[in-house]
Amino acid sequence: MTIGKLSPVSGEQGFTLIEVLVSIGLFVTIATISSTLFITILKNTSKTNVDQSVKQEGDYALSIITRMARNARQVIDCGEGTGDQIEIQTSDEQLTVFSCHEDGYLASNGARLTSNRVQLDACSFLCQPGGNEFEPDQIVINFSLSDTSGSTRPEEQASLDFTANVTVRNF
Repeated sequence: MTIGKLSPVSGEQGFTLIEVLVSIGLFVTIATISSTLFITILKNTSKTNVDQSVKQEGDYALSIITRMARNARQVIDCGEGTGDQIEIQTSDEQLTVFSCHEDGYLASNGARLTSNRVQLDACSFLCQPGGNEFEPDQIVINFSLSDTSGSTRPEEQASLDFTANVTVRNF
């Protein structure tokens, strides 16, 4: 008893309908996954760029304010009531005023610390005077910045909060 091989009908070549449908299904699945992954990567890159821009602006402004406040000789005025500005006397006896402008930016003696790429959403300075000559003044700085690109897409919007507690060294 011999088992014979099945052979295709002579002259027929090509793929069966099942093979074609399976290959199309695999191609569509791979294409869908690839395009979804590509779109997600583009959205995340855009969000990262916007976040980085806002963070750089806020970090710059915060570093200027904290450095000067930390090295200040004394706190002259802390914007009693509103808390939207602080006046310090620097170690070289100069007066410096840091303020939150209603036009949406942080300023030092009127000069902008933040560019027009970001908007100041909230800002406050809180001063806690030292109890005696051996306790230094404390300053709490809080502000929020957001991107001003005007995009309505969530991945192109950013809003970050910045906070610092500063102890005046030269009291």
